Amino acid sequence: MGSDAVAYIFDDAAYRERVVPALRRFVQTGEADGWLDDLLRRLAGGVWEFDFPRIRGLGFSFDAVCDYLGADFSFAGSGADRWSDSWVTRACPSATCPARELCPLHRSRQPPAAVDFNFLLEACVVDQCLGPGQFLGRSVSPPWYSDTLAAAGFSPEHPVFDDLRKLEHRGFVVGYQFANSDGIHGWLTAGETEAFHAHLRGLDLPRFEPSFAAMEGFRRDGAYEAPPQYSFEQLSLAFLRTVAGMAAAAGRGLLWGNDVSTYWNDEQAAEPSAASPARTTPC
Repeated sequence: MGSDAVAYIFDDAAYRERVVPALRRFVQTGEADGWLDDLLRRLAGGVWEFDFPRIRGLGFSFDAVCDYLGADFSFAGSGADRWSDSWVTRACPSATCPARELCPLHRSRQPPAAVDFNFLLEACVVDQCLGPGQFLGRSVSPPWYSDTLAAAGFSPEHPVFDDLRKLEHRGFVVGYQFANSDGIHGWLTAGETEAFHAHLRGLDLPRFEPSFAAMEGFRRDGAYEAPPQYSFEQLSLAFLRTVAGMAAAAGRGLLWGNDVSTYWNDEQAAEPSAASPARTTPC
């Protein structure tokens, strides 16, 4: 078992301005925006069965009652939060929320409701926000780079570690799925992605043309090989830096996902993205 970690170019503006408001309306009133209604029809013919009616039109407003998550469903998180934590640990524990008996993200409801909600959000992200991505490693998470960054002279208080925390923990409640490290671990906004790339720019890592084709060129017989004098961890961090640089150049954010479910939408996921500009200078 395991999962493929991938860094994606991410349209965080579309996520905040289109996906999140649509899901909030869907839960509160049952109304589905045109693109969401189309997505629900496509998902209905999928391999997996999800009970979306159990999270539709529940009659409460996240805006009015929720203080457990950010406005974009992000979790503030800490280093103690892990993808392997059970749903009871991840779910909202509020004893006073007026929607605690209805909300799919509260621990009073059975986990299938959270499974439905998280899968629908992930499907919305794939459909509306996700650009191309690059493999980073098998069953790895952003904290994996901590030793490499520390060896390069970054102190534990350096803001690059806060960026890694966001890439790992923003999806702790809404994002992570329910086994095997799968799901959306976290994301950075466009501004955060630009700053993150700037932090990494000077590191001694493998250098190459900033393109997905160039990164794919490191694959040999099905596996990625780092150039001499570099480890795979350093090559992986170079991949992450490169995707961040391409995203920043396009005014996009960065999303870290493990086995994000694109299987139902492979044709769209394979299309070239406007978020992947041609550049010739190394990231």
